[in-house]
Amino acid sequence: MTDLQGGAGWNNGFVLAGGHTVPAAPNDRGQQNDLVSDVYFSRDGAHWTEAKPDGLHHLGHSVPVAGYRGAAYVLGSSTSTAAIRRIEDRKTWRRTRLAGSKPGEALTAVAAGAHGVVVVGFDRPISVLDNDFIDNRGFDSLRVWHSADGKAFTGPETVEAEGLYDGYVPQVTADADGFTIFGIGKDSSDTIMFSSADDTGWTEDGPGPMTGDEDWIASHDVSPGMLPDSNVDKPEKQHILHVTAWRGWFVATGDSAGAAGVWLSRDAARWDRVPVKANGFDTAGSMITLVNESSAFLSATPRSGTGGVKMWKNTA
Repeated sequence: MTDLQGGAGWNNGFVLAGGHTVPAAPNDRGQQNDLVSDVYFSRDGAHWTEAKPDGLHHLGHSVPVAGYRGAAYVLGSSTSTAAIRRIEDRKTWRRTRLAGSKPGEALTAVAAGAHGVVVVGFDRPISVLDNDFIDNRGFDSLRVWHSADGKAFTGPETVEAEGLYDGYVPQVTADADGFTIFGIGKDSSDTIMFSSADDTGWTEDGPGPMTGDEDWIASHDVSPGMLPDSNVDKPEKQHILHVTAWRGWFVATGDSAGAAGVWLSRDAARWDRVPVKANGFDTAGSMITLVNESSAFLSATPRSGTGGVKMWKNTA
């Protein structure tokens, strides 16, 4: 696996999803390199086994993996339809087709939580994205599938989303209150959000945290690190991309002046950067966080683009 796309933890372990490129044959005009999807699972985060879910061709475009309590989920496509693959015992993958999806369609994101599992896609199929993994065709609404138990899905329900920027693939997250779909607005300074407790109806939440309102306070207290550590630069060079809650902490991953960055926070207001050089983050590329009830891991592919996925375990 050279392209790390997503990962999740659940009671029985962890799942990583991504892919690797198979080069086209030499001098084969018009032939493109093939991106082959990879899925791995682990009981303890240290020893990984390749999984081969039946019929999986392409992963979901944005967030293809989710986990909650007794199960983990992988979103992807087959030659006939998009489907969710569910695993509970680290051995058996069970496939559930998503009604209304099209042949070859991988959809965009999946989330799992206390209120079930939600899958998000556009109102028209995306079979192949551009080389930058951004779809540049317009859309007016989203399609949403929901399952209370992760086994049987209803939908798709149409959610009007004209305010979303066409070139951004929306994401979805789950929390104790339900689900939130979010994406970039047509004005790139806006964040568009829709929330639902159980997928019986979606409410647009108005201006998101990037524009600010009375419910959101922007935090600029993001530590750039301290010399002589690596990649210490101006605060505006610190980019937080993903945030995960675990055991009273928020763990953020992103980019720190060109290298992988990791920050910790108790209150989501002040973010302290974890040392880069001492932890080997200066060699890491795209990084994600994997957590379950017992453990937390960071996972990344090398910045060099060669070599396999590397794992870091929380030792606290």
